[in-house]
Amino acid sequence: MAKMGAAILVCIVVLALDVTAGILGIEAQAAQNKVMFQDIGIFFTQITGILKMYDFASSCTVGILA
Repeated sequence: MAKMGAAILVCIVVLALDVTAGILGIEAQAAQNKVMFQDIGIFFTQITGILKMYDFASSCTVGILA
């Protein structure tokens, strides 16, 4: 009877660890997706800045040539 009690206890501990690992995995994936979208936002911000500088440079060139 004692062996069966120990087996049930081990089963409950393994089940608790599995549930905890699943929850942490879901949270880690959500955090990773959040960081990926922030990186994309930074990339588009840099591209927008480059396009604005190009637009400014081309308007200055047109102003000088006109």
